[in-house]
Amino acid sequence: MVKLIIRIDDVHEKMNWKNFEFFTDLLLKRDLTAILGVIPKCEDSKLIVSTYANDFWPRIEKLVEAGFKISQHGFRHVYDSHGDTLLLGNTRSEFAGLSYKEQLNKLSNGKRLLEDRGLLIDTFMAPGHSFDLTTVKCLKELGFKYITDGYNLWPYSVNGLKFIPQLFSSPHGLNFGVFTTCIHLDSLSFEQMELIVHQLDRYDVIPFQEAVSMSHPVYIPQSISNYITRFFVRGFRGLRSLIKK
Repeated sequence: MVKLIIRIDDVHEKMNWKNFEFFTDLLLKRDLTAILGVIPKCEDSKLIVSTYANDFWPRIEKLVEAGFKISQHGFRHVYDSHGDTLLLGNTRSEFAGLSYKEQLNKLSNGKRLLEDRGLLIDTFMAPGHSFDLTTVKCLKELGFKYITDGYNLWPYSVNGLKFIPQLFSSPHGLNFGVFTTCIHLDSLSFEQMELIVHQLDRYDVIPFQEAVSMSHPVYIPQSISNYITRFFVRGFRGLRSLIKK
């Protein structure tokens, strides 16, 4: 059975706050938790959809107390670079293509902002899934331990950091593996969020903290499982795009 981790992206003070409260309340009622990708200093105009939520940080603190995990989701969430990424090839990015010094500065500034709020930050989530090996080196330098991204069916390691794979944007019908499902709440209706939570009944939903304790099977070369999973997921996404057209 799939061990699924719920991942909520683009969490910040001016997101669709009603949706965030509604969805996290649905999870709490089922004793479920999620990993929250919190943007330290959101300046992405596409993501600013409401006024400042005064109870944002108290709510985040209560969710952490309930077992939710916080991940640093970039710095400003602004795609001001372009480069070869680990997962997506050459594409726009907040980090890929920048120098070590530039990336280290962005990452350390974001980490400090979140830690100043009393949050433990050891996990990273790149905007747009776009980052490179320089990003990984900077994260290791700053004391990060985990990246919630990557193509695989099990947690795996790159340059001393453990990757928890991210494969689909909604609960999906695979029957084995350990990976996250990536959910963006801003544009969803209450009915769609209720459906997503209902679909979770088919899976063994686990906390992120449990996932990081798991390892890639020793009997399968990590490079092989990376390649096969990448091929399958990209093929599925391509087919889905054709169907939508």
